[in-house]
Amino acid sequence: MILAAVAASLLMGRAALAQDQASADTKARYQALLQKTIRHPKDLDAAFAYAQMATRLGDYEAAIGAYDRMLFYNPHLPRVRLELGALYYRLGSFTLAKSYFDEVLAEPGTPPAVRKNIETYLAAMQSGGTPAGKEWSVYAQTGLRWQSNAGLGPDSDLVYALGGNAVLAKPFRRRPDWNWFALSTVTWAHPIAGGAATIEASLVGYYSKQFRIDRLDLGFLELQIGPRFALPGIKGGSVKVYGIGNVASLADAPFLATAGVGVLADLPLGTTMAVEPFLEYRNRNFNNSTTYQTAAQLTGNLVTAGFIVGGPLAPVPGLSWAARLAYEANRVDSRFTFNSYDRFALDLLVPYAFTRSWGGEAHQIVVTPQAGFSYAAYQRPDPIINPTITRVDNEWRIGLGVDVQLWKHVGVSTLVQYDAVQSSLRNFTAHDFSVTFGPTLRF
Repeated sequence: MILAAVAASLLMGRAALAQDQASADTKARYQALLQKTIRHPKDLDAAFAYAQMATRLGDYEAAIGAYDRMLFYNPHLPRVRLELGALYYRLGSFTLAKSYFDEVLAEPGTPPAVRKNIETYLAAMQSGGTPAGKEWSVYAQTGLRWQSNAGLGPDSDLVYALGGNAVLAKPFRRRPDWNWFALSTVTWAHPIAGGAATIEASLVGYYSKQFRIDRLDLGFLELQIGPRFALPGIKGGSVKVYGIGNVASLADAPFLATAGVGVLADLPLGTTMAVEPFLEYRNRNFNNSTTYQTAAQLTGNLVTAGFIVGGPLAPVPGLSWAARLAYEANRVDSRFTFNSYDRFALDLLVPYAFTRSWGGEAHQIVVTPQAGFSYAAYQRPDPIINPTITRVDNEWRIGLGVDVQLWKHVGVSTLVQYDAVQSSLRNFTAHDFSVTFGPTLRF
């Protein structure tokens, strides 16, 4: 649930409309241009007019999207690259801004007035000037979640224990439950070294309170922070090195503390795709509690490597895709290697963003089908469960998210998901259907 909500907020993004400052005529014109770009994505004049108006209204993300689509249909548009450089400057992405400005300056026919304008931007970046755009962004959601199998209890009440069969105790059987949850993601980016690099940070917080099964009450807080540098010779490319720290509680008792490091790169693939390879190391320390008396056996190191790739799906305006492929190597103390595993995971999201008008204003809607699969192989059998069978899990996930903008920065989000785990040990074969919904806030 945490990863799905955060992934949706990072991969789908938004295009909040700054229409509260515009007249009724301006709003109507803005919507007419938007609809025209949707119906005629190759009409560059309409796209440029829409991007210009989005910029005036302060919706820089929408303007950038329009300009990017123009470059997809015609890469030889220096005026568009100039506008993109100015927008990225306002948003604080100095590295990307400079890459677009350099391309315009390299054009032999660039007018002197344009060159002077760009030089003003470059001088401001060199002196470390603060752009007009924001450095902070916030996503928050609260709401309710219902699960048909809240604790992922096994499908069968007959499980393995000490190599034989046993009847699972009632508290650990599959049970439906509701919970209340609150989720927030705060990101911050600030240019340093005269705009040659950026310091970035993200803070994710989550808490859920079950209605019936208190042992599943979960709290989570994670901070990632580190510098991002431009990659020479790769337009728009960058690399980020960051530290990781998190804490988690389970049943309102300390459960996990993590410290680690990571590195990732942002590598554009042409004008419409990007790939983000990453590598992370985490040292995870689990704590025993009254409810979880053997949690410390999970203490160890987790290494994750993989990549995220995605981009728009032309020629359908508003349709895009993102995929995450990852490998995890989890290693614990040699006395408990039955908890060590290797895991491969693949997740795919296909967001479709469009607008609908009601109440005299346009509202963005994002519908996101998503699916995933993971395979986990453990190192040796757990003697407490079955000393002759090594655990191997196959998990399938499928879901549908719907995010609706209700008013300015306020919306409502719903996620319907089905999870199925097939394991070599029937103790871990389980199915769960869940529905998550609640209001959202983005700014």
